[in-house]
Amino acid sequence: MFRRPALVCLCVALSAFGCVQRTPSPEPSSDRVALVQTPEGAIVIRLRFDAAPANALNFMRLCESGAFDGTTFHRVAPGYLIQGGDPNTRDQDPGNDGYGGSSWDGRPLPLESGSLSHRRGTVSTASTLNSGATGSQFFILLVDDSSLDGRFSAFGEVIEGIEIADRIAAQPGDPYPAEAGGFRPRAPVPVERCRIDSTSLSPTPEEGDEDLPGPPAETAG
Repeated sequence: MFRRPALVCLCVALSAFGCVQRTPSPEPSSDRVALVQTPEGAIVIRLRFDAAPANALNFMRLCESGAFDGTTFHRVAPGYLIQGGDPNTRDQDPGNDGYGGSSWDGRPLPLESGSLSHRRGTVSTASTLNSGATGSQFFILLVDDSSLDGRFSAFGEVIEGIEIADRIAAQPGDPYPAEAGGFRPRAPVPVERCRIDSTSLSPTPEEGDEDLPGPPAETAG
């Protein structure tokens, strides 16, 4: 039986997020879902530790620490993807969007080409504009695109709320830097709150979470 070690509070200095609390690593076989609340509604993501354990853990730790709260989806490509997770999007300077974000512990993330292919609803770790490094940024794919396999670490899949991502992608926007393509929404679309259910794929809403729906009984194929 898996035994959780005693919680060790370790203050890890991150260039973008400040102090993050280290907690025990999850059992890889366990189900975890991230509930990402936006003004358009909630997106429910099943984290796939079996496909990309380091990248799934990175997203989970950042979500738990509140690192995504208040950030925006800074890059959209209608009918293709939405991208977020950059702490730079909290300020009023759109010129630095896409350049920021560290992993939860400040260390480089490995490229994990696991069993999860890039299909509609896949969630993958994104690269920063300046260095191509991976950290906190992620994207949600809106179409099937297997050409991304082996180039990006797919660590999750949307099991509820993909239509919310479609609506975010359709927001009017201004051209994003040419090397990346897509658009920056004129009206910011923030992540109001991200939280993790660490018990099952049928989370029971906590007090104050009534607006965050639980995932369906079966994972979308």
